[in-house]
Amino acid sequence: MRDYNDPMLVGLKEVMEKGRELDQREPDLFKKLVSQGKAGDVALLFYTSGTTALPKGALLSHYNLLTMGQNMMRVDPCTPEDDFVSFLPFAWIGEQMMSISCGLQVGFTINFPEEPETAQENIREIGPHVMFAPPACMNR
Repeated sequence: MRDYNDPMLVGLKEVMEKGRELDQREPDLFKKLVSQGKAGDVALLFYTSGTTALPKGALLSHYNLLTMGQNMMRVDPCTPEDDFVSFLPFAWIGEQMMSISCGLQVGFTINFPEEPETAQENIREIGPHVMFAPPACMNR
């Protein structure tokens, strides 16, 4: 997005600075906003693949996303010492479940390949304890 010239787009450093300034002015704002959230509030919007019908948007609540991760960790536990490699499209629910839900709840390290073309080499370098993929992906 470096070629876009829109005043709505700002760099991460500017966003962080604005956040620090807002925190100075309203130090309790973050806790206040978090306390207003509810488990049933929408956390993420996913689009289905359309394998059984037309693709459609699916709304997942915070409760749903966190519960999926907890159930996954009951079946196949991870620890905070584990390394995970996130190499699948983030739009896929499975990647969100592992990277976001499980990663936040368990606290394992999430690693990302440098480029799609270097994923296999990066995976060898990282030596992850955990990987997650659909069966078709592993047949390549």
